[in-house]
Amino acid sequence: MDLADCIPLFGLAREGVLEKLVHGFALFKHQDGPIVGAGADAPIVARSLGKPWQFLASGLGGPEAFWTLGFSSHSGQAQHVDHLRLLAAALRTGEEWISCPSAYPLDARRAWEMKLAGASPSRLLHPCSGKHLVWAGACSALGLPKDYLAPDHPLHARHRIILAERGVSPTWVKDGCGLPSAVMAGRDHLALWADLALDDSASARQLKRLWLEHPSLIGGDGRLDSDIVRLGNGELLAKQGADGLLVVQSLPPAGGTCLLKIAGGDNEAHAGLALVAMLSVLKDLPQPFAKLLENLRLRIGGWTGDDHALVLPPSPAIGTR
Repeated sequence: MDLADCIPLFGLAREGVLEKLVHGFALFKHQDGPIVGAGADAPIVARSLGKPWQFLASGLGGPEAFWTLGFSSHSGQAQHVDHLRLLAAALRTGEEWISCPSAYPLDARRAWEMKLAGASPSRLLHPCSGKHLVWAGACSALGLPKDYLAPDHPLHARHRIILAERGVSPTWVKDGCGLPSAVMAGRDHLALWADLALDDSASARQLKRLWLEHPSLIGGDGRLDSDIVRLGNGELLAKQGADGLLVVQSLPPAGGTCLLKIAGGDNEAHAGLALVAMLSVLKDLPQPFAKLLENLRLRIGGWTGDDHALVLPPSPAIGTR
């Protein structure tokens, strides 16, 4: 099973005529329940969904807000640049230390303004730059080789060990930022996020506290994952990944994990509508997800446009396939 076996997640209709149909995988698991949805056995590249465990592998961290950039996929907004500079100063590193590609901000307006002004892209504006700063800082602090992109680098070995300790043995591909990215079945993604929710170690508690206290640093203003964390009121983690990935994890005591992979890749509206569609057909939603669904339904019009209606799949459409 792979993405070629994906299913319809939702449709958009014009006066009752189906005009768009968005495919992908959608999975949900209650903390102690079975997996519901399609894609449990499909290999899914983690991309930025793997950042929490890469951050934990660095062994670094602290209570200051700027550490949130170490596991974020930031939009390159002013708030992110300010905190990236604080992170670099704390780590005694800088843009010249990191090996991610140069980029314009994910924030379309900021990117447009930079291009109009003739400004060049930079490595610091890459959405993964915070993770790279942390890994470069860890190399310096631990006396490790500076080539942290190498698949056999000690930091990557630590990353593999963290996943193995949680029962996951992925294969690996090269991510867009240059670091190895885990490839694992949808069910393994669900298990990792459920484990993070329950992890009571000091490092995991600190990571989750940063996540909940600084949602705008996780993605940015106008980003779906940041909005979900805000709406969750301390009960939900959310993370977007490149090429149509979204995970939403509720924290104890109401445990539940939702994983989405949009076949067509990145589209904020499609991710939001797919999440609404998935949660709408599920029964016995944990309370944080029920509250989230109530709030997200208020945004449907903004995602569909005035001339489209959202068509939810029947329950069998999000079946175990």
